[in-house]
Amino acid sequence: MKNEHHYQSNGFWQELRQQGRMMMWLAEQTGYTPYHLSRLKTGKEPITGRFVLAASRAIGVDPNQFFLPIEVPEGTIMVTKNDDQAAD
Repeated sequence: MKNEHHYQSNGFWQELRQQGRMMMWLAEQTGYTPYHLSRLKTGKEPITGRFVLAASRAIGVDPNQFFLPIEVPEGTIMVTKNDDQAAD
């Protein structure tokens, strides 16, 4: 069974706010829609390596600074709570 690599946010959304950035700004920088970003933030969609790279580049940080890799076997349904949700 193939493994897909996904990531968990570790303070990214808080850093975005601290930089004074909004979701619309991040959408423009990364090419993701605000709807998709919202789903990533709330854990309704998995965070992929593509997003990690685009988002980290947009706010000028190392990808490893705010994202933790997790391995998910293909076909597994994940229900996770984003660490940043607790702060909202």
